[in-house]
Amino acid sequence: MYTGLHNGWIVRFKEEKVMEPIITLGNSNYEYWDEELLGRPLGLRFDKSGTLYFTDAYNGLFKVNVTSKSLTTLYQSSQTIDGKRALILNDLDVSTTGDVYFSDSSTKFQLKDAIYEFLELAANGRILQYNAKTNTTTTLVNGIAFANGIQLSPNEDYLLISETFRKRILKHYLNGPKKGETETFLDNLPGSPDNIRSNGRGGYWIPLCIASPPTNKTTAALLGPYAYIRKIMGRTIYVTRSILQYLDYLVPLDYTKILIYNIAHMRTYINMESKFGMVIEVNGNGEIIRSLQAPDGFVSHISQVTEHGNNLYFGSPWNGYIAKLAL
Repeated sequence: MYTGLHNGWIVRFKEEKVMEPIITLGNSNYEYWDEELLGRPLGLRFDKSGTLYFTDAYNGLFKVNVTSKSLTTLYQSSQTIDGKRALILNDLDVSTTGDVYFSDSSTKFQLKDAIYEFLELAANGRILQYNAKTNTTTTLVNGIAFANGIQLSPNEDYLLISETFRKRILKHYLNGPKKGETETFLDNLPGSPDNIRSNGRGGYWIPLCIASPPTNKTTAALLGPYAYIRKIMGRTIYVTRSILQYLDYLVPLDYTKILIYNIAHMRTYINMESKFGMVIEVNGNGEIIRSLQAPDGFVSHISQVTEHGNNLYFGSPWNGYIAKLAL
């Protein structure tokens, strides 16, 4: 089992208990509030040969030989695509030909500033495609409100995309008569979808990183209709952060740096939400066939569900553990 950590490392678990470091792109001497210097690995996938591909929110798209630890850069975030930088590289999937489809959640804000992306609720996200033959990266789909989870279909004829802020799953056709078209695969979800993963039976597991309990609405649902309130909140956060940054310039303190980091980070937004855990299983037609819920919040803010053997594994960047559920 492999996962990315807040400190920038990708690690491997042996027998679910022993953690072995694999690789990091950053400098481990930095503190967590220097997130862009530590690196932040998010999406992880293996290809058919056992090579690990991953996206780093701040740095780009990479692949690594997990035995030799040799690293290859496929795309650097500093390179603009259609005149825009990829500022939050998120999830990915690898085709059998070696092409990589990966999400850029925002071309406007970095992960450490993601609260502004939430308050703006604009379609600043996109899906990128890395072509293994030409070693080039291009835009596949534009105009997505926080492009997130990515999953190729079993036949690789379409791509599923989590549009987190609009609480829906998109379906983009890669082949066939609808090639190049994008349509809604699943809509009106009771929360915000994150990484999509195959269940191995032609269907998919979709976690809701922010789930909406039946008794109350999420913050996004409450603030969504009120653009002027979101605008005021964004400006207030910006001004407050600017003041803190100036104070830290005058008198550098770790406490001030922590405040600067937290005030605009997505973790602040997540912590405002109810700890209501939910994942759904859908078939290939986008029909919900099962829903697993944790009303007590024991497992919440789930970003990925992986089915392996007779178990489900739940990961989250907001929890300090990986949970396991026997099926």
